[in-house]
Amino acid sequence: MIGVVDACFLIDWCRFRRRELIKEVFERLYVDEEVLAQFRSEAVLELIARWMGEGFLTLRAWSTLDEEELGRLRAIVESNTRIPTLERPDLKSLVSARKMNAALLSENLGVLRVCQYVPSYTQVKVHTALDVLALIVKAKGEPKLRQLIAEYEEDTKHRFSSRRVEEALREVGEA
Repeated sequence: MIGVVDACFLIDWCRFRRRELIKEVFERLYVDEEVLAQFRSEAVLELIARWMGEGFLTLRAWSTLDEEELGRLRAIVESNTRIPTLERPDLKSLVSARKMNAALLSENLGVLRVCQYVPSYTQVKVHTALDVLALIVKAKGEPKLRQLIAEYEEDTKHRFSSRRVEEALREVGEA
C-alpha cells in the first residue's frame, strides 16, 4: 500500500517508539514539498531525512492539473460550513492522495470532513494513527493493539477517543 502523509500525522508519528512498524503496511509514503516546509522540529526533520535516504519517503511532484484541482477543492471547502478551514499543504495532500489512489495519513478533522462531504473525495481513504496501528496488528498479528495504543499515547501524549479505540479493538479481534 502507498500513502500520502501530512504534517499533523508526521509530527506525532515521529515521537512513537515503534514508528518503523509503519513499514509493515506501507511500501512507500509520499509528501508534498509544502508539507515539508512546515517542519521545524529536529526529531521530525531527522526522521524525514532518514526515510528519504532509505527511499521510504518520497517527494511528490506537483503539476498544473494538480493546481487546478486544488483550486476547485479550495472553493468547495470554503463554501461548505461543515468543513473546517484547511491550509494549502493539507489541501495538496488531499489532492495527491486522490490522484495517486493512495491512503492519506492524517489527524486533521478538516481532511476527514472533506472525505465525508465532498463527493469527488469520498473514495480517498484517510488513516489516522489509530487506523495505522490497527493495520499493523492485522498485518503482523503482533504486538497487540492495546499495547501499541498505550505506547503511542504515552510517547505522543495524543489520546484516542474511547469509542474509536473500542471499534479498533473489535476490528482486530481484541474486544
